[in-house]
Amino acid sequence: MSDGQQTGWELVYKGFCQVWKIPFGKGQRTVVESTDSLNLLVYVKDREQVLLLGQPRPGKLFLEGGDGESVANIAGRFDKGQNPVELAINEAKEEAGITIRPDQVEFLNNGSMMYLSPGLITERVILAYAEVAADQIDPNERTFGVEGEDEQTTRVWVTLDEFQTMVCDDVRLFTLREWFFRNKVQG
Repeated sequence: MSDGQQTGWELVYKGFCQVWKIPFGKGQRTVVESTDSLNLLVYVKDREQVLLLGQPRPGKLFLEGGDGESVANIAGRFDKGQNPVELAINEAKEEAGITIRPDQVEFLNNGSMMYLSPGLITERVILAYAEVAADQIDPNERTFGVEGEDEQTTRVWVTLDEFQTMVCDDVRLFTLREWFFRNKVQG
């Protein structure tokens, strides 16, 4: 990411992410600098269910009002020096109570980072998949997440039929779903 030393770059906000005004072409653009992320789709084969998460999301709350609740996959940010496998394992444990082995993590796009919206935001994402057994899941249904991060996630169990036809409001979940049905479900 930037060090703020580029000629003409102006930092206009610094917080969870940074907002910069930068010279671009004949004018100026605003860029949101954010850490990269990983999104993980988990399939519980012996239950024939996909495990998603329900979680309030500020962007959805801002646009739609209500409670901002979104159903999406497990996700985390590369802000603690973890490699992609470690991040997938740790986020699955924190957000859903799932114990994943390193050999169960599979990466889409050869594990290469993909931009979410390079015209505005620096964040890139790695998409990942893990197939687990029911005995790898904490049996207690409860709210998960890291309290200090104000994270509150709940499990959303989805059958294959439900998953195939559900409307996704997150492009990463949509992409993971399409990949899953093309590559993992025989059919």
